[in-house]
Amino acid sequence: MDGAHRMTIKPARTVPVVLERFGSDFSEFTDAFAEGQYVLWLGSGISRDRVPNVYELLERILEHLRTNIDDPDSDCAYRAALSAGRDAEALQFAQEGVDAFPRKAPLRNNLAVLTERAGQAEAAEQLLAAALEDDPTLPQLSKNLGDLYYKSGRAEDAQAAYQRAVKLAPGLGDDVYFKLGNLALKFTQRSEAVAYWREAIALNPANDTARRNLAAVDGGAGDAS
Repeated sequence: MDGAHRMTIKPARTVPVVLERFGSDFSEFTDAFAEGQYVLWLGSGISRDRVPNVYELLERILEHLRTNIDDPDSDCAYRAALSAGRDAEALQFAQEGVDAFPRKAPLRNNLAVLTERAGQAEAAEQLLAAALEDDPTLPQLSKNLGDLYYKSGRAEDAQAAYQRAVKLAPGLGDDVYFKLGNLALKFTQRSEAVAYWREAIALNPANDTARRNLAAVDGGAGDAS
């Protein structure tokens, strides 16, 4: 290719490193990709006309990568601090990560979670809302934003956020379906509540609270937790 130049780049060993490369070493390609010039699968170009559902497939692939991302290296300072319960130190590392890669939604999500743990719920909500506006495809952003709404009693906002999250990732976890069931019951949507609790139990058969709520409502006796 005319005008091309060679780059000597060390191989990327983990998915996070690969994603970071798209924001640095391969930023020109990333911009072209964002403009719709390329669709890729494992480094090979795909004609959009030859694969009608290519965007649906890529969305599923990206969600898989986001939820099953490689563990960082064992010497990762952020993970070490998080595992040891040193939240203040982990928060500092999370902030440094966002400062270095301000457009990375997963990093912003991590920062928001730790910010909320530090007792700054309003700041965490602002972080999540801003990240969600930039990247509405990351279900954890909607899930965590829903958790903040749920804790503060903003039921309608929480329900909307959780519904958005499970639409993006139906297997996100039993907790979100459990809370959706509680919210549905709050709005007297009994059949929806039953369906959500059943989904929570399907994802986690050990969710006894969901079982009790389901028995109370579906059996017509007692009040749900």
